[in-house]
Amino acid sequence: MKGETVMYSRDTIKWSEIILFSLISYALAWIYWIPFLMKGMEGIRAFPGPYGFANGMFAPMVAALIMRLFVSREGVKGSLGIMRHWKYYLIALLAPAAYAGLLVLVIVSTGQSSFTWPGETSLLMAIPLLLLKSLKEIPLGIGEEYGWRGYLLPRLLPLGEIKATVLVGLIWCFWHLPMMVMGMNYPGQNAIVSSLVFTAFVVLMSFPFTWLFLASRQSVMVVALFHIALDVFTDIFCSPACLPEGNQLFVSSAGITSCVLLLVIIILRYTVFKGRC
Repeated sequence: MKGETVMYSRDTIKWSEIILFSLISYALAWIYWIPFLMKGMEGIRAFPGPYGFANGMFAPMVAALIMRLFVSREGVKGSLGIMRHWKYYLIALLAPAAYAGLLVLVIVSTGQSSFTWPGETSLLMAIPLLLLKSLKEIPLGIGEEYGWRGYLLPRLLPLGEIKATVLVGLIWCFWHLPMMVMGMNYPGQNAIVSSLVFTAFVVLMSFPFTWLFLASRQSVMVVALFHIALDVFTDIFCSPACLPEGNQLFVSSAGITSCVLLLVIIILRYTVFKGRC
């Protein structure tokens, strides 16, 4: 039936569709990003549209719609997975805030930087405002997650949860290649080193997305909220303004410390908590 989750087996993985979807996602985003990125900061400020630079996040969604309607033809009915238990939305909204707090705690406790809150409102008052910001910007999360998890991940799951997650993470990571080349993720750092760190981070961060996507019965809306809340909280809490003494290669939201923390969480999930989640 159109719109229902399609179950794939290893023998029926259509690699041509996976490659085509990935190429369309890359092409749409890069055509939008690269002309502006080539102008440096002036170009970044000149991005048009309601979300500016972030409009490129809608490329995976457009690619998935093209595939669903004209190539794989399973349609779009029910593909957002909106009607899910409220607890998954609560997890998607609060878990990123908890992760950001834990990451900052690790950074500060290991002496990498002190933490300062530069906002005009108190930190306690800022948290609910950031939660509201996450809800407001959920369209951006849908833009990416309708493609990465909504279309791509189910087609790769026959490879096994871990292999599928790693492969989605790599495709997701290299979609960011224009920003990696321009050094936007870790300003002032060696391009090769920063690209390796960013690749590791995106692959590792793919695991919580997979877990939440599967637990919520493949809900794009749930992981979209998780995605945007993660961006909102970690980008602010791990910014140079909040961690003024830290090396961004280590203390940014996608830095080495975050990679180590994610690796510990993943190991615990597949060892200590295996079968309990």
